[in-house]
Amino acid sequence: MKEEFIYWEGTAINAYVLGFQEIDHTTLMAVGGKGLNLGELSRIEGILVSLWILHGP
Repeated sequence: MKEEFIYWEGTAINAYVLGFQEIDHTTLMAVGGKGLNLGELSRIEGILVSLWILHGP
């Protein structure tokens, strides 16, 4: 997990970022159910998890 700043409507917000490969059942409270499912999917060979899922086109 790394700490970084993101900007929302011109305001810097402190955020913690996990890569999909870092997400497992122990991080459920931090990432929520959808995040956990994406993390688990990222481990399946042949499945590509895209950021488009999170942000849209």
